[in-house]
Amino acid sequence: MIPIAKECGAAIQIESISALQLDESIYDKKIKAFNPDSFLSVRRAGGTVSQNGGIILVIYDVKLTDMPSNKVVWRANIRFPRGINSIAERGEALAVDLTNKMKDDQIFRSCPTINAKT
Repeated sequence: MIPIAKECGAAIQIESISALQLDESIYDKKIKAFNPDSFLSVRRAGGTVSQNGGIILVIYDVKLTDMPSNKVVWRANIRFPRGINSIAERGEALAVDLTNKMKDDQIFRSCPTINAKT
């Protein structure tokens, strides 16, 4: 995600929130220290699980918030199939899908759409 955002002229910092984290205020401090003009959150919103418990499809709820106004300015649901690829390959594919959606919706305007690997 970082190289794609950089190509589009954005500086980003990525933090992962543990589902077991009880005190999310530590992330508020990191956000304030980075001082972004916008904040992109990606949260798992559902999906499909196979009979043996393997994840087949993950649905992510994505929100882009304008920090000065604290208003959501863009939102998307990203449906992302999970195959047998490595975690790194899945992460790269999700970053491509997400940023391509942002490009389609004119959030990123100065960089080309990336062809998804098949």
